[in-house]
Amino acid sequence: MNKDLVCGYCGATTICDYDEIEDDYYPHACDWCGTVFDETAHFVNDYEGEE
Repeated sequence: MNKDLVCGYCGATTICDYDEIEDDYYPHACDWCGTVFDETAHFVNDYEGEE
């Protein structure tokens, strides 16, 4: 399943292949700036807390 993941640093969206069974996704870094995703990244339409 594909999910859009927004980089917490540059704000670009990377389409990730999300594996529900493994609860993991690939790639693990932003397509645009190369930053490895951490707690600052979030899935589109998957916000936690404040927007």
